[in-house]
Amino acid sequence: PLVGADVWPTAIGIGGSHSGTCDSTVDNPCRGYLASSWYQLTLTSARVVTIDLTITPLPGTQDNLDLYLVPNSNVNFTLASSTNAGASAESISISLTPGTYIIRVEAVCSGANRAAYTLDVN
Repeated sequence: PLVGADVWPTAIGIGGSHSGTCDSTVDNPCRGYLASSWYQLTLTSARVVTIDLTITPLPGTQDNLDLYLVPNSNVNFTLASSTNAGASAESISISLTPGTYIIRVEAVCSGANRAAYTLDVN
């Protein structure tokens, strides 16, 4: 589980949506505080979950964001990911058991990636 100085995730549920910005530019290096956004999804029953990430390019940078789903018990283990190039939309569809999961939106570390996004969970 996330502890200590880790970034605490924002709760998001089925049918939820959230918008934000991720930034891995020189002023905010790879894996810096603003380079990723974390969301916590808790399921009480088994179901197929679809996670969609729509990316809005911002002027002056590359626009590559990636999408990851990890178990809350081991954030270093990836259950599913979507890593399309550039500002292409990202999507994960997966069958999950009851439990707590972390959805991570991350600016790609190569180059200066900064983009706005909308995350939808269904």
